[in-house]
Amino acid sequence: MSGIRIDYSDLSGMVDEGRKQSGQRKARRSRLIRFPWVMLKWAVGLVILAVLPFAVLIRGGVFAYREWALGTWPALAVAVTTLLLAGYA
Repeated sequence: MSGIRIDYSDLSGMVDEGRKQSGQRKARRSRLIRFPWVMLKWAVGLVILAVLPFAVLIRGGVFAYREWALGTWPALAVAVTTLLLAGYA
């Protein structure tokens, strides 16, 4: 047996760099695939936040007007108060 040894310390950095670049490419690709879904979720959420208060106001105002025989403005005030209380809750 000879006492000759091979030094592999310089090669370990090269292998690690290749793995890092491969992982970065996969991460970048997965972010590009997820981006449209994230944007779609934000868009749906914004539409819900924009439409839902008006639907609650109209539905609550009509309910108070028909069921409790309130006038137009008091029925709307009841609906607004209900919406604010639900928002705070």
